[in-house]
Amino acid sequence: RFCVPSGERGGGESQEGKSMSRTEAMGVTPFAPFVYHASRDDGPGLEFHIVGGEAQILQVLLPPNRSIEAEPGALFYMSGKVKAETKGAGGGIVSAMSRLFSGESFFVNSYCNEGDRPEYVAFATQMINRILPLDLAALGNEIYCQPDSYFCSVGDVRVTSQMTRSLSAGLFGGEGLLLQRIQGTGLCWITAGGTPVQKQ
Repeated sequence: RFCVPSGERGGGESQEGKSMSRTEAMGVTPFAPFVYHASRDDGPGLEFHIVGGEAQILQVLLPPNRSIEAEPGALFYMSGKVKAETKGAGGGIVSAMSRLFSGESFFVNSYCNEGDRPEYVAFATQMINRILPLDLAALGNEIYCQPDSYFCSVGDVRVTSQMTRSLSAGLFGGEGLLLQRIQGTGLCWITAGGTPVQKQ
C-alpha cells in the first residue's frame, strides 16, 4: 500500500499487493518518500522518508491523533505537539516472554500527535543498518526475521519469537534456535545490514 506522493519523480499512483512500490520506476532503492494507506483506513495517508545511506534515519509525518510505536532508544527527534509515553507491549506473560526471547524489550515507546496538523517524529538506528518498511497485509500477515530486527510500527503489529523448524539448521547454520515473528495487518519497519533485494 505504498506510493510516491503526487508531484514526486515517478508518478503518484499506487500498486496494490506490493510491500514497496514505485522503486522500479524511480530507479532507486526504496529510500525515497512514500505514503502508506492501510486497507481499511479512510483517514489521510502516513507519509514517511528513509534518509541516509548505511546509517539511516526514518522520518514520519504523523497525522493528527495518529500514533506510532518504536523500540526503546530509537527516537531521534520529534515535534513539540507529539506526546511520548512508555507502556508494556501487552498480550500477557506468555506473549511478553516470547517477545523478550525475540530480542525485544517488553516495553515500547508510543508517540502520538496531539496537535491539529501533521507533525514530524524521527527515529535512528543504533548501529550501521538499513531501515526497511514492510506492509504486513501485503505479505500474508506475518514475516520471520533475525532476532532484534523490529524497529517501529503503526497499526496492528505483534512481535513474538518462533523456534526454527530445523534443530540442525539452528545449531550449525549460525542463525540460532529462535527467529523473530512479526504478525498483523499494519506497517512495520525493520533494520538489517547489507543490501536489500526486492522479491516479486
